[in-house]
Amino acid sequence: MKTKEYHNILINAFASHKKVYKRVRLSQFIAKKHNIYINLRTLGRDMNRLCLKCEIKRKRKERENKDITAKFENIVNRDYNNNQNRNIYATDVTYIEGTRDSK
Repeated sequence: MKTKEYHNILINAFASHKKVYKRVRLSQFIAKKHNIYINLRTLGRDMNRLCLKCEIKRKRKERENKDITAKFENIVNRDYNNNQNRNIYATDVTYIEGTRDSK
């Protein structure tokens, strides 16, 4: 079989499945439809030569449900003077619940 015909079959098969099929499924599809049996390594090399890359969906991190409206009372009850433009350096935060992913 001529390489141009073979490359056209490969490109059309790859495009017809929305660029999702990788080597194994693509070789099975070509074998079933065109009755051409291609080694997986050969198919992978030809896909690299033709710049055929599969589009892979990335996994997204699950968003955590947080209650951001929670108000806590001031247990420390310290009087901070801001005369010298200093912020609070330390306070007690042991009573505030953390999120699941915080350590």
